[in-house]
Amino acid sequence: MALAITACNDEDLPRPGHSNAEINSTLTSSNSDANSSADISSPESRIGIGAFTVTEFTLGMQEVNMMYLPESAVEAGVSLEIGTLKTNIDAEIGTSSSKPQTITLAADGEIRKAKIGEGETPKGVYSEITFKLYKNTAAGGHEAASSNSLFITGDHNGTPVHIWLETEEMIMATSKSADGYEVDGNSSLLLTFNLDKIFANVNFDLASDFDKNGTIEIGPHNADANGSLHSKIKSNFASSVEFVKE
Repeated sequence: MALAITACNDEDLPRPGHSNAEINSTLTSSNSDANSSADISSPESRIGIGAFTVTEFTLGMQEVNMMYLPESAVEAGVSLEIGTLKTNIDAEIGTSSSKPQTITLAADGEIRKAKIGEGETPKGVYSEITFKLYKNTAAGGHEAASSNSLFITGDHNGTPVHIWLETEEMIMATSKSADGYEVDGNSSLLLTFNLDKIFANVNFDLASDFDKNGTIEIGPHNADANGSLHSKIKSNFASSVEFVKE
C-alpha cells in the first residue's frame, strides 16, 4: 500500500529508530489475493468454498502483539533463527491494536479489509503476530454474533448456515516469508485468515439441520448434531492465519 504524503513537519516524523506503520486484516481463499491494493472500505472479491458460500465473517480480537528482531540486531548480522524477538506492545501501534475490537472481514458476500491499529513501531524484522480471541460485545447488527469470538454466516445448497466459536484462546500468526518482513519507513502489515484452511476437510454435505428450524447451525455443545464439523473448524482455525507485508 502506498501512502501519499503532501507535506510534513517534525510532528509527523517518527522518533529515531521507529517507523510509522499500520496493521490490517482480511480474508483470503483460492480465488482472492492477500496483497490486493483495494481501498480498505471497498469489497475485494466474492467468496466461494466448494458448495458453501460465506456471507458474513465477524471476529472478536484483542491483545495484538507484534514480535520483531530489532534493527540493531539485524545490522549486526543476527538472524531470526538465533536472535531474540522483542514485543512492540508498548509502542503506539501496540496500544492502538491491543484494545478489544470487533472486525468484519466479510459482509454481504464480499471480502473486506479492516484496520486493526496504526502508529509508531520500532524498526526491525517482524516475524510473529499474536492475538487473543474474545467474545464480541458489539455484534454489528447481527444479534446472533453477540457473545461469540467468531461468527460466520453463509449458504450451503440454498440452506442458511451459521458457524460460531466461543473460545478466547491465543492465536499466533507467522510471517508468510520465512525471513520475516522489514519495517523501515512507512509500512503496512496484513493479517490474513485463509478460508480454504479454515474449512479444510469439512464436508458440508454431512451438516444437518437437526432441530428443523431452517438453519444449519455449527457451534459448541453439538449444535444441530454437527459437533464433529465444529471440532474440525475449531482445530483448523489456529493454523489458518499468517501475515504479509503490503
